[in-house]
Amino acid sequence: IYLEKCARSQILYGLNKTYDYIKQNKKCYVAEAEKAPIQLWDMGYRNAVGTGGKKITKIQIEKLTRLCVDLVFVFDKDVSKNEIQDIANRFIDGINIYAIIDDKKILDEKESPTDNKEKFEYLIKNCIYKIK
Repeated sequence: IYLEKCARSQILYGLNKTYDYIKQNKKCYVAEAEKAPIQLWDMGYRNAVGTGGKKITKIQIEKLTRLCVDLVFVFDKDVSKNEIQDIANRFIDGINIYAIIDDKKILDEKESPTDNKEKFEYLIKNCIYKIK
C-alpha cells in the first residue's frame, strides 16, 4: 500500500529489501502484485519484486535488466504466455527470462501463484518455462 503519492510505474516494489538476496541467488521472481514479495519473503524466498500490475514500464524493464540476473515472471493465471512473451521481447538480448505457467491447473480461479507455499513450490519445480 502506497501511503504517499509516488510514481508507481518507476518502482520495483520490495527491491530496497530484496536486492542483496537477488544478487546472491542470481535470480529474481518478478510478480504482478506488491503483496507477492512480502508473501514470498514469509515463505523464505527473499529474491522477489512486484511491478504493480501486468503492464511493465520501460523504466521497470531497465531496472530489471540492470540486476544482471535470471528473471522469473510469476504472474497470475489470467496473463497468457503470449502476453509474457510480449514483455520478454522488450528486454535486450542476453537476459534470461522464464515464466511460471500454470499448465497443470493447480491454482484456483482467483488464486495468485504466491498465495500458497506448497503450490508455489510445486510451480517453481514443475511449471517454469524459458521464454527468452
